[in-house]
Amino acid sequence: KQPPSAENWRHVETLCTFLKPLFEAVSTLGVNENPSAVTFFHEVWKTQSDLSRAIAGEDPYAAGIAKAMKEKVDKYWRECSLVLAMAVVMDPRFKK
Repeated sequence: KQPPSAENWRHVETLCTFLKPLFEAVSTLGVNENPSAVTFFHEVWKTQSDLSRAIAGEDPYAAGIAKAMKEKVDKYWRECSLVLAMAVVMDPRFKK
């Protein structure tokens, strides 16, 4: 029944900044019914990288949320990263 405090607003701002890259990844993957393995690999990799930066960042609130999320992403990543990496390596767009 009380208005949000300055600390509450800081948490909201942190969450919005933190969730924007995740929203963009989901939007990118959701454009097609069947995103390519290369697209999927890059979006998951960017998400994992963003989470790692948030964990190493100076905001303990964001770091706590990012740590819990990264544990879940890492579990999934361990199961599929090798197959997705092979798809990226085999993609002719990444050959020089």
